[in-house]
Amino acid sequence: MRRRLAAALLCVLAWPAGAQHSCSFSNVGGTLVDFGLYNALQGDHDATGTIEFTCLPDLLIGLTVPYTVSISPGTGSGGSFSPRQLVFGGDALNYNLYSDLLRTVVWGDGTLGTGTVSGQCVGACSVLVFGRIFGGQTGAAGAYSDSVVVTIDF
Repeated sequence: MRRRLAAALLCVLAWPAGAQHSCSFSNVGGTLVDFGLYNALQGDHDATGTIEFTCLPDLLIGLTVPYTVSISPGTGSGGSFSPRQLVFGGDALNYNLYSDLLRTVVWGDGTLGTGTVSGQCVGACSVLVFGRIFGGQTGAAGAYSDSVVVTIDF
């Protein structure tokens, strides 16, 4: 039986009704990837983040909980996975989130050429998120941000 648990980085958490396995996010409302300071003259700016969650299996079904993690396009990008946009006032910086260290697979929901991350979990688990702000972009100095929804299907 497949259940869905979604958490927005704005502290929204939903528990599936009648779930046999259970999973919960450990860092709801936190920062997914903190890029720190960006300098347009230094080329691409990479950063890494972590999605942390806990899954408890129903031992009648199995010892681990199979999961798939997807990430929405974000609010700053007008519904596009590639590129996503970090926004500050009227300025935007193109960026993306990737499921691999080489930053070749855009992390999305499995549509439009994006990938998801799947695995098995029992107890505390984490998945790395690889971010990149593309070099050569200019904008006003400030705190740029975007909100994405991270979803765990289990």
